[in-house]
Amino acid sequence: FEYQNLVVKVVKDTEHETEVTVSVTVRNVGSREGKEVVQCYVHAPDTSTVYRPEHELVAFAKTRLLAPDETETVTLTLSSKAFAFWDIGHNAWTVESGAYEIRLGATSRNIVAQQSVTILSGRPASTKAQQSHPPRQQAAVPAIRNVTDETFTRMLGR
Repeated sequence: FEYQNLVVKVVKDTEHETEVTVSVTVRNVGSREGKEVVQCYVHAPDTSTVYRPEHELVAFAKTRLLAPDETETVTLTLSSKAFAFWDIGHNAWTVESGAYEIRLGATSRNIVAQQSVTILSGRPASTKAQQSHPPRQQAAVPAIRNVTDETFTRMLGR
């Protein structure tokens, strides 16, 4: 499957409510009919003052059965919770202002389309949240990807 024409639009951005629509055209590039599950992930701003995972699954939708070369446009609606984290100091869901990255793919490891969207109406994380969940330091946590079985066995020492 191929993803084309990604459109991300802020519909509402107020202090109490955020709504973003995400539309993408999915094309069956295979030789057989099939369905695709479009998964939408959100990557928090790099300026976030609390720890956030690399990206979080916030919405998904399955296409109808598509014949080879057939397309379908999938539209997802993201609410405030798609961008929020639980702030223990505010005792509420909190959305920080900043540029969030919308990522689409069939799995979390196979992102095939992405686009940034800026949320302006967010509020700062509480001091308590910042202290209890400080942002991760990229240099302190090395990225480990695609470790072969042989390398893993050597690392274990067995």
